[in-house]
Amino acid sequence: MRIAIAFVCLFSIVTPVGMAQEPIAAQPAQVQIRSLTLIANELQPGDRLRIARSLRGKTCFPEEMQAVVQRDLRQLGYLDAEVDGPQFTATQKISSIPSVDVYIHASPGLQYRLKAVRFEGASAFPLDQLRNQFAAETGRVFNATAIGKGFERLMNLYKSKGYLNVGVIPKLERDELNHTISMTIGVDEGKPQLSSTTR
Repeated sequence: MRIAIAFVCLFSIVTPVGMAQEPIAAQPAQVQIRSLTLIANELQPGDRLRIARSLRGKTCFPEEMQAVVQRDLRQLGYLDAEVDGPQFTATQKISSIPSVDVYIHASPGLQYRLKAVRFEGASAFPLDQLRNQFAAETGRVFNATAIGKGFERLMNLYKSKGYLNVGVIPKLERDELNHTISMTIGVDEGKPQLSSTTR
């Protein structure tokens, strides 16, 4: 089985005032996130809060925080999001793992919506059955995670009918003017390998 994926597979700005707190010079290996503030001009307040809540109270490494924020931004259609490493303030070490307030700067870039999904080279299944493997709706934000899960379901569909060597190659076409993405999925079905479960 082979699959190549061609796409890159995330409150208003508050500046602390009053009691100034210096960021920690050396970041701990693992921390518990007491609070997280995402600083990103382009994001709506609700989106910033949702991303912050996905990490609040979690115990993780700094690089994990950065990866989660980037993933969440891509789920909101910001495919080219850039996320800086976290900065920590107000450290409290009640246990062996410090509890910290976290600030992360991000540059989301453009937000894309899904315009269309097309298939090429697919004949083993009806096109609407193939499209139904992708929960992503046209006109909604391009959710890279949902698209990835759609490819998993697509591969499983082919595998269930004996197409063990199927290959899929998605091609993304960006419309920078309208901030949309059209996705064409090339399918190399190969030959089905019949067994007692696929006959």
